[in-house]
Amino acid sequence: MPESSASSSAMHRRWWIAVRRLRRFLSGQRIRPLVLVAVYAYVLFTVFRGGLLLLATALFPERPFEGVTLGELLHCFGVGFYFDSMAVGYVLLPMAVALTLASESVVRKRGFRWCVTLYAAATSVWLLALEVVGVGFFLHYGTRLDWKLAYYTQSAHEVWGYLFHEYYIWAWLLLVPPLCYGVYRLYRRAFWVGHVSYLPGWRRGAVMAVVLGICVLACRGGFDSRPLNRSKACFTTNNLVAQLAMNNNYTLYGGAVTVLDDDDEERDRFDMKDMAEARQIARRLLWQEADQPVAGSPNPMWRRTATGRPMRRRNVVLIMMESMAGRHIGALGYPHSQTPHLDAICREGLFFSNVYAVGAQTSRGLVGTLCGHPDLSGMTLLARPTAQGRFLTLPGLLQQRNYRTVFLSCGKPSFDSMDVFFAAGGVERIIGEEEMSAEPASTWGVSDEYVYNKAINVFGDIHQRDDGPFFGMILTISNHEPYHVPRGRVALLAGDEKETRVINATRYADWALGRFFREAASEPWFDETMFVLVADTGRQFEYDRSRLIDATGFRVPLVFYAPGRIEPDVIGTVGSQTDIAPTLLAMLGGTYEHGFLGRNLLAVEPGDGFALLHQYDRLGFVRDGRLLVLPPKRQPPVLYRVGSDLLQRVATAEEASRARQMHRDMLGLYSMAWLLYKDGLYRSPAAIVAEAAQTATR
Repeated sequence: MPESSASSSAMHRRWWIAVRRLRRFLSGQRIRPLVLVAVYAYVLFTVFRGGLLLLATALFPERPFEGVTLGELLHCFGVGFYFDSMAVGYVLLPMAVALTLASESVVRKRGFRWCVTLYAAATSVWLLALEVVGVGFFLHYGTRLDWKLAYYTQSAHEVWGYLFHEYYIWAWLLLVPPLCYGVYRLYRRAFWVGHVSYLPGWRRGAVMAVVLGICVLACRGGFDSRPLNRSKACFTTNNLVAQLAMNNNYTLYGGAVTVLDDDDEERDRFDMKDMAEARQIARRLLWQEADQPVAGSPNPMWRRTATGRPMRRRNVVLIMMESMAGRHIGALGYPHSQTPHLDAICREGLFFSNVYAVGAQTSRGLVGTLCGHPDLSGMTLLARPTAQGRFLTLPGLLQQRNYRTVFLSCGKPSFDSMDVFFAAGGVERIIGEEEMSAEPASTWGVSDEYVYNKAINVFGDIHQRDDGPFFGMILTISNHEPYHVPRGRVALLAGDEKETRVINATRYADWALGRFFREAASEPWFDETMFVLVADTGRQFEYDRSRLIDATGFRVPLVFYAPGRIEPDVIGTVGSQTDIAPTLLAMLGGTYEHGFLGRNLLAVEPGDGFALLHQYDRLGFVRDGRLLVLPPKRQPPVLYRVGSDLLQRVATAEEASRARQMHRDMLGLYSMAWLLYKDGLYRSPAAIVAEAAQTATR
């Protein structure tokens, strides 16, 4: 045989031996567990991603994927692979360290195998359970698991009680123990088949470096200089597709970070302005002719407002109506009204028809309405300890005018830390479901009629005991999922479909509101009272959840009502819940100091109104018939034209300049809101100076 042929044959033999050794190694007990768990995880994530896509198509009424191309859907699964890889990498990392570092004799030990198998089984069931919980979460919120899940573990009675009842998650979680046992036995049989590779000397280090390198690469989500982040999912303006591309483990981890340290997240989400630029923008947008700066104030937005009218010592009752918005509200211009009593109040009062909620949850509405602040993305300011007792509130300002203040809620005031926040912010008495003469209608609290009954009694007692006026805040709950309402009050539709329950809850909430005003009209304090009615949030689920933000779902009714004292009128100026406090104080007259991030809507030109809102980690800015939406991670904004019940994307050249100005104003106003909170300045100068002096003496 020629020498060249023999050499070639020997080389092929060596390559073949190397390939056989590699195949034998990859099928051995050091690598097999890693491969099996990785395959399980990738299949699980892909199946649930596809299942959520089909469920959303079937269950969401707004045709959520209309206009989405096949290429975008395929890209969703491609991007999803990167987010899934991050989860897989972190799951496999401890196993990879153990299996590559251990000697051959250790791998053969029963205790070692028990630990590896148990870890693999527990993490596999965890991933499955998280996907199951994520189904209910996605169908309710239209997002992957995020900070809300991490935060609302503190409110297990309300939130978990609702989710368990509505989506039968309890039935799935009952399967966790038998699943753990079954998966453990399955893995025990599948993992420890074949040989245990002997890795002497440098080979063990080389194998460990390769295996751990692959895991670390997966944890980073690719070869980019920065780890994978949410911007990877912003390849489409369809929010549901972007959410499906992400992974529950990734978003839940980000949510936990948000709850623990939300301040540092803001600059990473958006291109925030510094204080000088934010002050310039915010003053230009918010300050009005009656406003004068207060010299020496550390709060750059603190101003003195002279209304030009004598102060009126009227009682104020603010009713925040749970989800009383959307296409069932005739006052908002929709044809099939289910709210005759609210519609009548809007006709007989000073009605603002183009006002937007600041956010998508009751806590946001409370911050916007009672604090004149747009709240921040992530965890609500109500629950942030650094804001409690160090934040400007409407009750606090009214308390300085010798108002008695009381807050009544259908549910538990401890939810979202409402009790702690408002007790420290000027509310003297807080009343929850425990003081109502009724059994809770759901995990959220008692039916609306009972909080109204309590309110009439409490207001009567205050009026009888005290000479001064009172401020009463009423928070309702019946018009909230699961929409359980008492029978025999108002005509209800038959059936248990979600749309039927929504209509029934809206009818009942409106009936309870009308009943309250009929009974309150005979009370001695009624003629001395100004009523302010506003919805806490809109009804986003009735509109298009596939959009980054659908502003039509944020439009809420706002009416100032005092028969015989406030002339009926309809004002179409665009406004926000942040404008309620300054508008109310202007109507009460006198001179007052404040730093609200809102304006007196009665002094705003019809075409000069605006509203800042946010949904989860997206900002929106409504002005002059347009909506500018800013995704997180400094993604480019998207401009829409706002109609009565729809949004139309605008991408023409003539709109570019308008979009740039809206973008600058939106970020300037939001930056000011964030900076005032972050620096502890959203309060009176006296409070800031007093705290600084107290700190200096410690």
